[in-house]
Amino acid sequence: MDHIHIYRPANCGPGDTAASRLIRTALGGGEMDSNRIATLLSVPANIARYYRDDITVIVIYPPSAFDPPLSPLT
Repeated sequence: MDHIHIYRPANCGPGDTAASRLIRTALGGGEMDSNRIATLLSVPANIARYYRDDITVIVIYPPSAFDPPLSPLT
């Protein structure tokens, strides 16, 4: 299970969201340093295809058991 990364909140920065973690993992995860990932994401669009494909991330959070139930419309 080399592809599973352990979540460590202490390693998370203020801009570290679920989507950014998924993108970072897709680009190499813990094997790549932050500078290389930043370089891959900042390559101009006309040459980016030679290095990476388009990346789309959608994060869906399920309702929590702690959220209040929705009241029906009356």
